[in-house]
Amino acid sequence: MMKIMISAVGGSVAISYIQHLQKLGHYVIGIDMNDDIPGKHFCDEFHKVDPCHPGYINDIDYDLFFPFIDEELLLCMNDGRIIQCNYETNMTCINKHFLYQYCITHDIKVPTLSSVMDKYGFVRGIYSRGSKEAFLTTDFRQYMLNGKYIVQKFIQGIEYTIDCLVNSNGEFIFCVPRKRVNFTNVSLQGEIDMRQDLIDFTKDIVSKIKFKGPINIQVIVRDNEIYLIEINPRLAGSAIFSIMAGFDIIKDSIDIWSGNYYKSDYNIKDKKKVYRYLTEWSD
Repeated sequence: MMKIMISAVGGSVAISYIQHLQKLGHYVIGIDMNDDIPGKHFCDEFHKVDPCHPGYINDIDYDLFFPFIDEELLLCMNDGRIIQCNYETNMTCINKHFLYQYCITHDIKVPTLSSVMDKYGFVRGIYSRGSKEAFLTTDFRQYMLNGKYIVQKFIQGIEYTIDCLVNSNGEFIFCVPRKRVNFTNVSLQGEIDMRQDLIDFTKDIVSKIKFKGPINIQVIVRDNEIYLIEINPRLAGSAIFSIMAGFDIIKDSIDIWSGNYYKSDYNIKDKKKVYRYLTEWSD
């Protein structure tokens, strides 16, 4: 048994991860900036923390830490117990301007920047994640010269998210793509789709960016062309979908960090549909 710490346990997806870690036999320590949250009551231990002051990383007794918040990746770098990539990779992926420039330089297909002649522009804050601070608008020109945003051409297509695991040497281990069927800020429904072109696209990205551990890649496919939309250099909130399909990215990440990982064949339930729903709970 290990003491596994996870952040953002006040989020709507946290309880699934808490329960899964407990099923694996681990002691779960949850942290969050809020105290009155349901996830607190499912953890074995809970701490309210200030995310702007990462001293809690040293104050809490834990073995491994899964961060779920991008800012934690930039603040909490000098601890080998944190399951994350290096600082350069984290910054490249989290900052949308940096990621765009990196992709252009390294021949990774992304939606190009909008021009004033376009009818629509897709606007995102450079530190946005998911659908937060991301919107399609005709009134995008005011954002084009604002360094806090990036404005790209709108790609109409099918959106996929890909959970991927990379070993400590930066080598691709495995990935599971899934079609995003119903989503708001987080995925509510997904369908596993082991498309070889998506797997190959993921392998290519891993060969060009130095990752380590669990990552999440989001793409849009239009006319069989794959466009990179976003990279989360950490475990994603919807990775539980891949776990239910037969790829336990959490267990394997823990095994990699603890030096106990042995590559095995994954029996993935292709075309499996996974649904997420809310339920009520009272203390």
